[in-house]
Amino acid sequence: MGMDSYAWALAAGMLITGSINTLSTKAADFEVSINRYGDKAVFNHPFVQALGMFLGEFTCLLAYTYFSMRARSLNDDSFKRAKPHSKLIFLLPAMCDMTATSVMYLGLALTSSSVFQMLRGSVVIFTAAFSVIFLKRRIKAYQWVGVALVLAGTIVVGLQSYVCSSGDSSSSGQGKAMLGNILIIIAQIIVATQMVVEEKFIGGYDIPALQVVGWEGVWGGLVLSALLGVMYVVPTTGTFLCTPNVNANNDPFPNIADNACNHLEDVYDAFVQMGNNKMIILYTLLNLLSIACFNFFGVVRSLCPPLL
Repeated sequence: MGMDSYAWALAAGMLITGSINTLSTKAADFEVSINRYGDKAVFNHPFVQALGMFLGEFTCLLAYTYFSMRARSLNDDSFKRAKPHSKLIFLLPAMCDMTATSVMYLGLALTSSSVFQMLRGSVVIFTAAFSVIFLKRRIKAYQWVGVALVLAGTIVVGLQSYVCSSGDSSSSGQGKAMLGNILIIIAQIIVATQMVVEEKFIGGYDIPALQVVGWEGVWGGLVLSALLGVMYVVPTTGTFLCTPNVNANNDPFPNIADNACNHLEDVYDAFVQMGNNKMIILYTLLNLLSIACFNFFGVVRSLCPPLL
């Protein structure tokens, strides 16, 4: 396979797995299951879903271990190029990743998957701006034209989803859609920050990309796991995060029981709902696998051909 075909194949892989990630996450949000309180409710656990993303990233560290061992067997020194560094340097970008992912999944729960996927493209705008401001990069005129087109598209998509908010034209439905869009945009600002942080503080160490993604998955997963305990004691009553039970008409946008609103995130309830609805488990596994493949396709080109 020629390099052009190889690059196109990787791009297609990222497009497909990125779409699967969004669709599987949103599909889980629509699934109805009996929760720990015996109520029929939708699977409303964005922070648990975010934890699945970090597990997917962690698999890149396993892939890095495999390829580094393969490199040694082939007497290839490509994995020894990294300068001495502490694993703590991955902590800050991991925190950006954790925050961005959690905020994005909150936004996804409030808006449609198609809007979510398109609004994620706005990261181009903020990355370009931050590169100029913090990294002193020079952006060419045609690149600024591309950024302007992305900005125009982001505005159109955001307004469209506000007017046509998932079939709910009420002020409440429009308000949730707009809030979801804002959260997604905020998440892209954090992602752009992460990219700048990675280049400024990690780029100089020449660390293999698989190792970077893997260690960010480790740190993000550890910190988020600890925060899930804190989230358990944070109530959400009266906020957009707390919605009623499924009614007799099987309303696809139900509300959770009042006692469930006593927790910003309830890991135990998430596992109970998974156990009561196997489709949630399937979508969660698809989410994890798609994230793993998405990140692998994004960085695998940096590997030497003999290692593939």
